Amino acid sequence: FTFLVSNTCTEALKNLLVKGYRDGNCVATAKLEELKGLDKKSVTLLVDVSSQKEMGELIDLRFECVVDPLTPASNGIVEHQVYNKGKVVPIGFTKMVSTIFGLLPSDPLETRVVKERLIFTDDGGLLKPCSTGQGSSLKFLPADPNLKIRVKFTRFSTVDGKGALRVYTCNVPSDLSRKGLVYSAYLMGDTINESTSPITFTSQADDGGILFYFESVSSGEIGSGWVAEVDLVPPANTLTLTDVKASQQGNEETGLVPLQLTIDNVSSAPINDAQVVVVSGNKYVFDEKIAGPLAPGENHITTTRKIALPKATPVRLRVYIEHPSDSEGSDNEKLVYAVFDRYCIPNPTPIQGAMLSKVKYMQDSLTLSTTRSSAMSYNLTKPLIVYKGEGTAELTVTPTGKVPADYSVALWIDWNDNGELEEAERQVAALAEGDASPVKFALDLSKNSGGYKRARLMVGSTSELNSACNAPTFGNAQDFILSVASSAFPSKGDLELASLDIGKSGLKLKSDQPITISVANHSNTDYEGTVKAKITVDDLAPVEEELNFIGANKLQAFTGTKEITLDSKANLSAVGLHTVTVELLDNPVVENNKQVATVSCIVPATDGLFALDFKTQKTQDEWVDLTSTATRLNSSLTAMSVEMVFRIDKPQFSTLMLAPGFKVYTTYNMAGGIPDNCIAMILGGAMLAYTPAQSITPGQWHHLTIAMDEIENGFFGSDCDLAVYIDGKECTLTTEGSGAPKFSGQLKLCPKFDGQLKLFRASKVALGPSDIKPFELVRKDDGKLPTSYISEFAFNEGTSNNASVSGIMFADIHASLERLTQADGGIWMPVKDVIGGFKFEHQAKQEETSPNNYTITFELGSPEQVKGTITTSVPGATVTYKDAK
Repeated sequence: FTFLVSNTCTEALKNLLVKGYRDGNCVATAKLEELKGLDKKSVTLLVDVSSQKEMGELIDLRFECVVDPLTPASNGIVEHQVYNKGKVVPIGFTKMVSTIFGLLPSDPLETRVVKERLIFTDDGGLLKPCSTGQGSSLKFLPADPNLKIRVKFTRFSTVDGKGALRVYTCNVPSDLSRKGLVYSAYLMGDTINESTSPITFTSQADDGGILFYFESVSSGEIGSGWVAEVDLVPPANTLTLTDVKASQQGNEETGLVPLQLTIDNVSSAPINDAQVVVVSGNKYVFDEKIAGPLAPGENHITTTRKIALPKATPVRLRVYIEHPSDSEGSDNEKLVYAVFDRYCIPNPTPIQGAMLSKVKYMQDSLTLSTTRSSAMSYNLTKPLIVYKGEGTAELTVTPTGKVPADYSVALWIDWNDNGELEEAERQVAALAEGDASPVKFALDLSKNSGGYKRARLMVGSTSELNSACNAPTFGNAQDFILSVASSAFPSKGDLELASLDIGKSGLKLKSDQPITISVANHSNTDYEGTVKAKITVDDLAPVEEELNFIGANKLQAFTGTKEITLDSKANLSAVGLHTVTVELLDNPVVENNKQVATVSCIVPATDGLFALDFKTQKTQDEWVDLTSTATRLNSSLTAMSVEMVFRIDKPQFSTLMLAPGFKVYTTYNMAGGIPDNCIAMILGGAMLAYTPAQSITPGQWHHLTIAMDEIENGFFGSDCDLAVYIDGKECTLTTEGSGAPKFSGQLKLCPKFDGQLKLFRASKVALGPSDIKPFELVRKDDGKLPTSYISEFAFNEGTSNNASVSGIMFADIHASLERLTQADGGIWMPVKDVIGGFKFEHQAKQEETSPNNYTITFELGSPEQVKGTITTSVPGATVTYKDAK
């Protein structure tokens, strides 16, 4: 023990004596000749803390510094306690280690070789309780490979739900990984005490070892722990588990199923206290001590504990028996499926031979289970529906695999609902040898009641298909539900109007657009005859046509389909939305009779320029949908630009563009130091950028360009080079974080915005100052865009149009019909102030003499020819003087 002795006085101290006491007796001393004032020195004492007690002991220690008696001063005293655990072997202590994920518990993963008897306890030993936050593994291995580890627990007590010990007597890998292992016992709570018998575990592993894993919660009282004796025993095989059954019949939705075990005691003496352990997957189910001795020879045992199972839901169990006298585990284990059902349970079912894959009625089929196991297969979720009104039903059953000679498929249906599949309810259909082929069963529905009926199918040797309760040696057995509806087939004689085609939305649609429909036959019989169709175009009076399905036009049952171009045409030439409705008349199933199609006819206005006028700051019920453009602004692009010409009515926080990873706003009264009347952007949800204050002016048209270059979207983040131009001039940007645009096929314009929108343009390059055309259109005279551009929407279509057009691409305008068609105060606003200004030599004044007509006055004496510039404020505007552009 090392101590730091400190002189708190200013004067030197001499002849200091440091003394160590064990249980009140002085057992060690050390002398300091001198300790100067305010000085410190370390002193080491060797103290015997060994123990002769096998179970260990708590040793009280006291250390004091005796000051020179001639110099009055206080003595320094330190008390300490040492826990010597004696010859006890505690399970390892879980420590916290530092990782890149922070502090995490580290399993000590100890393996201890046992040469002689020892005592095994929790990490607190015999005298202290278990620790919190544990997750520790300890494996005992015999020093002699011809022996087995045996562990007898004489005490086990933890707080229920706070600390537990798992015991693994099976083969365990050398790294002590428990993945895929099933524990033999899960000890928790006040399990073993003075009033209970000890519990003994003997290794059944090839290496003779046993693994223990202790886990406890991170806080609170865990409990006093455990005490166990570990020793070595020679291998022995006294018990063999020869058979397990786990099935029970009953009418309830959930039943309790006991286990019936056949155990062979191969020794010459009765064996007491054998234990049954039941596990499902990696989950411990229960263990039970077998009441009474197991006599030499065969013993039949039924467990008192039962497993609660839903009806017709097999559960795979691993069942094994344990006893300290039996260390050979290879014959102590069986796998069994536990089943509860109303009907008899053929258990086990074959895992080899032909399979049953499908049962079909008309066009409705039920796919059967393809899982191979020794458990009965139940397909009870979806019933197969037949119709009593049809009188009979033909079921087609499809097996798979190779079929030996003299194989058949048997079908039982519990027609009388008595819970038994009787001989009178059986049908058999023979299979041809070779590749399996479908077989058919004819059902007489007229003599049987309706409702749900349990049905059972088996495929196998014909001689083994006499009872629904006994599975064939090879083949398959499956149950399903047959639902007998009281009606006839509901689609009998039914035709479906399957599709309606009137073309696509576009510019200047036809006044005689063809109407094409397809008709399908859903009936179980061929359709030969005529049917009338009613055609309605917009608000016009409907007309009727007769459709001919006679002779060569006959529609086959279930699969027949015919496409027909009607004699009637649709006039879609008027601007706006058009609706065409086609309906089959006098057809039995109303839901199949009708199809509705809509298209928009875009007819651009010829009487001036327009812009979209939004008032959506409060309502947010109008916007422009640019899905067609957003799908092309995808992650494969490493550069892109978007442009917009807009005007805000007043200072506001508004949304100009909105996509999942690309948001553009105008600002006003913002938090976080973002100035007013600037453009702010969020890219990829991680990058914020904004322009200086007063970058835009309310009431004034602006041309906004956002250019993005070097776009990167990687696993560790995204980034891009961002530039913003307003009216062609680059803005200084303030940025926080990094990010890149992400549209994910979505883009809205102006969903929260009071103002006007005149232009949107997108390109697949990062535009620079020389590339930007402020307030101009880039579309060529032939109507085509330069190759680097994706779309250009001028929003010049005008009243009643519900979309804007860029080549073959559309920008859908979401607004009410009233707003779209309203000439005055609607969403389409005529643009009148198209001139930004005049600047000529010798110019005296300018005045607007009528809408968009201006008169320029020059100084007296000006020359006949002058030079100057005319600036337009919106794209698409043209200026004429004396009929010349």
